[in-house]
Amino acid sequence: MARAISHLTFEDWAYFIFDHPAEGPEWHGDPDAPYWDAPAAVTAEYVIRLFENPLPIVEGFSDAELNKGFWYMISPGLGEHMLCLDDPSVPIQTRVGCVRACETLSGSSSFPAVQPTFRIAIGPVRLR
Repeated sequence: MARAISHLTFEDWAYFIFDHPAEGPEWHGDPDAPYWDAPAAVTAEYVIRLFENPLPIVEGFSDAELNKGFWYMISPGLGEHMLCLDDPSVPIQTRVGCVRACETLSGSSSFPAVQPTFRIAIGPVRLR
């Protein structure tokens, strides 16, 4: 039976997302796989923190592991992390900050491994 995870440190949460083999079946497809079920405000905080400053937390993961992890996070029906953007319990400033953090990561020339993932999954982000 799947196990809900609602309390992890930021570092442990990042490992929960990325520390899976890049080859083979998707870990989250297993019916017994744990899933993230923390409050939306915590999820938004972690997403912002990761997207604004992915290094050093993701150092050591391969490009394939990173792409799978980011795809898991931002794809509807998988990690559901981005549902925090539509949660009215999260202040609008935090939700906007989360979208801006997506733009930061997507446009980062120092972190090109995620660019194709974001362009496919969410398209270009434009905020003014």
